[in-house]
Amino acid sequence: MSLKDKKVWLNGSDYIELESVGTAIDSDGITHPMFADGTIDMDEGMAVDWIDTDDEWSSSLSNEDAKLLDEWLLLNNYSVGGII
Repeated sequence: MSLKDKKVWLNGSDYIELESVGTAIDSDGITHPMFADGTIDMDEGMAVDWIDTDDEWSSSLSNEDAKLLDEWLLLNNYSVGGII
C-alpha cells in the first residue's frame, strides 16, 4: 500500500495510519492511538512523539508500516531536536 492510500485528514492536519501498531502519526511526528473502530484518539494526554515510543512499539511495526513511517517522516522533513 502506498503512502497516498494511507493519508487521513483530521482537524486540519495530515495523518497516516500505522495499522500494525494501532497508531496514527501526524505531520509533526506525534503518534496518536487508534480506537478499535479506526477513529483516532486526539486526547493530548495520549499523544507521544514517535521518537519517544518504546522498543516494543517499534518491533511491532510491520515492514510495510515501517516503510510508510520512514517515507512519512522524510516527506514532512521530521527532525530530532531541530537537526535535519
